[in-house]
Amino acid sequence: MSLWLCIRFPDLPLEALSQNTHQPVIVLEKRRVVSCNDVAAMDGIAAGQSVDTARALLADTGAQLLERDRQRERTVLEKLQCWAYSITPTLECHGDNCLQLEIGSCLRLHGDPSQLVMRIQSALQQRGFRGVFGIASNRIAAYLLSYHNDDLALAIEIDLAKRLAPLSLTLIPNTAASHIPQLKKQLSQAGLENFGALLALPRHELGRRCGEAFLQWLNALTAPHDDVHRDFVPPAVFHDALWFGFEIRQSDELIPAMSQLLKNFCDFLWHTQLLTSHIEWQLLRPKNQRFRLEVRSSQPHDNAERWLELSALRLEQQTLSDDIEGLGLHADQWVSRNAQSHDLFGDNLVKEPLHQLIDRLRGRLGLESVHHIALRDAHLPELAQHLSHEPLSAANLQNPYQQRPFWLLKEPQPLHLQAGQPCWHGPLTFLQGPERIEDNWWQLPASRDYYIASASNGERLWLFKDRRGGRWYLHGLMS
Repeated sequence: MSLWLCIRFPDLPLEALSQNTHQPVIVLEKRRVVSCNDVAAMDGIAAGQSVDTARALLADTGAQLLERDRQRERTVLEKLQCWAYSITPTLECHGDNCLQLEIGSCLRLHGDPSQLVMRIQSALQQRGFRGVFGIASNRIAAYLLSYHNDDLALAIEIDLAKRLAPLSLTLIPNTAASHIPQLKKQLSQAGLENFGALLALPRHELGRRCGEAFLQWLNALTAPHDDVHRDFVPPAVFHDALWFGFEIRQSDELIPAMSQLLKNFCDFLWHTQLLTSHIEWQLLRPKNQRFRLEVRSSQPHDNAERWLELSALRLEQQTLSDDIEGLGLHADQWVSRNAQSHDLFGDNLVKEPLHQLIDRLRGRLGLESVHHIALRDAHLPELAQHLSHEPLSAANLQNPYQQRPFWLLKEPQPLHLQAGQPCWHGPLTFLQGPERIEDNWWQLPASRDYYIASASNGERLWLFKDRRGGRWYLHGLMS
C-alpha cells in the first residue's frame, strides 16, 4: 500500500546555521525573527519579533544574531535525505523544510510505523535536529498532518478525513492554486475554519466556487494512494554528523558515536553498492569550526568494525581540544563493488588478510612508517620499482610483466662465463627469454636481453646480457 511519512523540520533555519546551546542564538530574515534556540526563547524571544525587540530583550547576553541562509538549509536537507536513504530508497525533499519517505513498501523491514518514527526521532535528535511527523496515504495529507499536536498525525488506522478534520484551513499551501490567499479569506468569511467543514461540502459546488485547480488539489489530499515518481539517487558525497550536547574531553568518549555513524555509513555503501578506502572524521565545535582526521585503508571495503578499529588507532595519536561537541563523517572517494568469490569451507576466514595487518600498522605507527613495493611508468626495471607510502591499489598490484621477479638486487651483479655460458654457483639452464628492454637513449643508452634461468640447486634467476658491452649480469631472484 502507499504510505508516506513526512518529516518536517520547523527549526531548520536555526539548525542549519548553529548548534550552540550555551548562549542565545537568533535567526533573522528581513529584520524579523524566524527561529531561535531554547536559551533565547527563555529570554522571551519568539518568531515574528522585530530585530529591535530581540536586541532589547537580549541586551548584555552575548547573543548571536544570524542572517537566514536558505541555500545552506537546502544543503542540510539534502544531507538529511542521504541519511534517510538507509530507511527507504523512495524519498524526496518537499518544500523548504520537509522530507517525504514512502514507507509502505518497507514495513516488513521496519515493522510498526510508530516504532519506526520513534527510531527516526531519536536518530534526528542525536544529529541536532527536531522533526515533527505525519503519516498518510499521500504526500499532501502527510505534510498537513505533521501540524497535528496529538496522536492523530500517526494514527493510520483512523479514516483520513477524520484525521484531517481538526486542521486549520490556513495550512492550505499557496502552491495549491494561484488564488489561494484570496480563497482562504473567502472561506474564513463563509465560516469555514477547518478541513472538516470544507470536506463536508459537495465537491461539485467547491469546484464551481473555488476553481478546478483547487478541486484537483483537494482530491489529491484525500486520495487513498500516491504515485511514486522515481527512487532517490544518492549524490557522490556522503556526510553525516552527531551532536552530543556536551563537551568531549577524552578520545575514547568518541568511540560510541563513531560506531553509530559507521553503521549508517556502511548501510549507505551497501545500498549504493559502493566501497571506499578513505574516510574523513570531523571533530565539530559550536561555531562551525572543525578538526579533520583522515583514515585510510589499503583496500576499499564497507566493514564497519574494521573502519572503527582503524579510526580508534588514529584517534589514539590525537590530543583533543576542550570544546568538541559533535562528530561528523565525510566520504567522497568510491569504487564499485565487485563480486568476490569465497572459499566454500571458509578457510580464507581463518587467516587474517595481509592488508588488514598493514592497515593496523599504518594506523598505529603513522602513514609514512609502512612501505610497500609499487610500480612507476618506466622501462628499466631498477627505475620501475620503488617504495611508496601510499596504500596498495589495483594499479600497484597489476604487474603487466608477470615473468619478472618481485625483488631486484640493489645493483646488477656480473656473472662469470664458462664455455661462453653465464654461471652462478655452477652452470645455468635457460628457461625463458629473451625479453628485450631498451631505454634512456637520450642520456645513457641501455639495451638488454633478459632471461629466466635455473641454477643447479633449482633456484630461478633473472639475468640479462648487456647488448652494448656484451657482459652478463644477475638482476633478480624469481619466487
